[in-house]
Formats: sequence, C-alpha cells, structure tokens
Amino acid sequence: MMKLIAKTDPAHGWLQVPMALLERLNIIDKISVFSYKAAGYAFLEEDCDWTVFHRAMQKHGIQYTVENHHTDQDSIIRQYEPFK
Repeated sequence: MMKLIAKTDPAHGWLQVPMALLERLNIIDKISVFSYKAAGYAFLEEDCDWTVFHRAMQKHGIQYTVENHHTDQDSIIRQYEPFK
C-alpha cells in the first residue's frame, strides 16, 4: 500500500503526490491552478484535485494511506509554483 503525506495549515490542505504518479494515472490535465508543484511533486488542493486523484486511484485499483502533517502558520506550499 502506498503512503502519501497530507499537509495542512490553518486555512487549507494539500496531498503531496509524485508527478510521475499523476502521469501514470493520466490526470495531469485535470489538475487545477489551485494546486502547486515543486521538486517532482504535485501538492493537490483538498477540495477538488485530491478528489480527482482519489477517483483515479480507485479506478486503477491502487490503495493508499495518508499521513497528516499540520502547521499552525501559512504553509510553504503557498509559495510553490501553481500547477498550470
């Protein structure tokens, strides 16, 4: 089972996913500008893009668990490059 990391701050959350996995799932073109990318990872925003990812994982029969990491300040993810 694959283990992924969810990162949250007081206002929002993102799921950290390798870009290669998004390519494998063929969903890169379905990810919105509300997600970010850096260092070979996508940071999928929790409201929409994470759901797109989750459905693709289910479709491909890939199970995953999520480890949550929280910060009480604005996440550095907000400084990364927008996805598109």
